[in-house]
Amino acid sequence: MLVDSHCHIDGPEFAGDFAEMLGRAADAGVRYFICIGVGADGARRALRLAEEIPGVYATAGVHPHDAAAATESEFSAIRDLLRHPKMVAVGEIGLDFHGDRAPRDAQQPTFERQLDLAQETGKPVVIHCREAEEAVEATLARRGGRLRGVMHCFGGTAAQAARFIARGLLVSIPGTVTFKNAERTREVARATPVEQMVIETDSPYLAPAPFRGRRNEPAHVRLVAEAVAALRGLSFDDVARVTSRNALELFGVRDPEMEKASIVYQIRGALYVNLTNRCNAGCVFCPRATRPVIKGHNLGLPQAQEPTPDEVLAAVGDPTRFSEVVFCGFGEPTLRLPELLESAGRLKAAGATVRLNTNGLGNLQWGRDITPDLAGKFDVLSISLNTANPAQYEKIMRTDFPGADNFGAMLEFARRARLHVPQVVLTALDGFPGVDIAACERIAAANGLAFRRRVYDELG
Repeated sequence: MLVDSHCHIDGPEFAGDFAEMLGRAADAGVRYFICIGVGADGARRALRLAEEIPGVYATAGVHPHDAAAATESEFSAIRDLLRHPKMVAVGEIGLDFHGDRAPRDAQQPTFERQLDLAQETGKPVVIHCREAEEAVEATLARRGGRLRGVMHCFGGTAAQAARFIARGLLVSIPGTVTFKNAERTREVARATPVEQMVIETDSPYLAPAPFRGRRNEPAHVRLVAEAVAALRGLSFDDVARVTSRNALELFGVRDPEMEKASIVYQIRGALYVNLTNRCNAGCVFCPRATRPVIKGHNLGLPQAQEPTPDEVLAAVGDPTRFSEVVFCGFGEPTLRLPELLESAGRLKAAGATVRLNTNGLGNLQWGRDITPDLAGKFDVLSISLNTANPAQYEKIMRTDFPGADNFGAMLEFARRARLHVPQVVLTALDGFPGVDIAACERIAAANGLAFRRRVYDELG
């Protein structure tokens, strides 16, 4: 599934082949369209499409080019239109200093007035920003707080993108990412976590290569997803799924398929098994209780829906299709040790390479050494070391075993596991405040274990 998070399909450019355009979009996997209403008249046209077509949603706002001409009646009409349930955002609004088609002293108050309108209506914003990144940043900084919304067709630097993300905004990657001279856009796509990104066409403008110079249309958002996937080292499906969830959540659009919790979920060439969402630790960086989503997959599995080994095997299918099968979710797989061991053993017998991601507290959980049970069932054990500092470990992990030497128990688990599993790897979050990665590497080496850095604030 794909979402074109910004398109102008209400105009005359599509009058001659509107139905065919929708058909091509469907063939490309586009299920939802955010049709941008430019001005009150454009918003009315977008809303008419939204009322007629289930997958179309509309926005309303005064474009910065039209700031000087906006009237009180237009602002009033936009406010009224935003009451409609398929009106999902205020926009596109913002600042455009390229050619100054509207005076800057008219653009600024119009932008701020509509930021106020977004706050009043509870809608996110779609921000148009062309050669005005510093001014938009200054406006948002002066107003303070976080803002729900998206930087449409982002043309700034990766550093600017990071600052907008820190204010609560998503960054939208357009078809220009495919242009030969758009290295800055590609750098933004490489540097921006896909979890903070949406994709768009801006149809009928900015058609991606190989259609550059021709009319753009929503089907081409697939080419944007493919380009981002190549830049990020992800699969097309990963980018499509994550950016679609981001867009739907931002604009408040519910999709039944997206809401289903996954038993298995694929990232790149590996398949992951979500055995449970329960855990014996409450890591400070873990979104398990607030937004249990990894690379667009919903892992918020209720305990009543935890899978049996038969259900795991059925969901996996032929495990040799994947580079590895990994028992990993936001929960701790060893909480369901019997089910874990049976499932892993059967997958291993079926030819899978099997990995277990664990916090290494299984021996504390079960009151015995469980590492011999892992023999013959796992090829790799990945254990969350997280930090080389035992005191910081306790603050990060917040385990269910107060008073226990959790850090020591985790390391002892790793040492014992090395006797039964071919490869044991300690991991830590590179970039987490106060974590000394070099010291973590030394701990792994001193215990005869491999080490892997995980990227802080990017899941999967």
